[in-house]
Amino acid sequence: METIFYQKFVNETISFDGFHFIGCTFVNCIIIVETSNFHFDRCSFIESAFHVAQGLTVFQSMPFEDDSDPAGFWSAVYSNTPLNA
Repeated sequence: METIFYQKFVNETISFDGFHFIGCTFVNCIIIVETSNFHFDRCSFIESAFHVAQGLTVFQSMPFEDDSDPAGFWSAVYSNTPLNA
């Protein structure tokens, strides 16, 4: 898995599959997730949208809308709602 450190992506379509993003910022990006073969740590997502493969169960088992997700990140992914809306 390739690691990408502290990069800023603006107005891009990014496939997360096969990458580990650390400290990256995604501004107005489309994030494509088709497999569970990716990681991200300490990243910021600003006005970005996640497109997650329909059968990808790893996201369905992650907790959201509780103390483990104070910003509502996963609920926004599921509802396709911008976090700052």
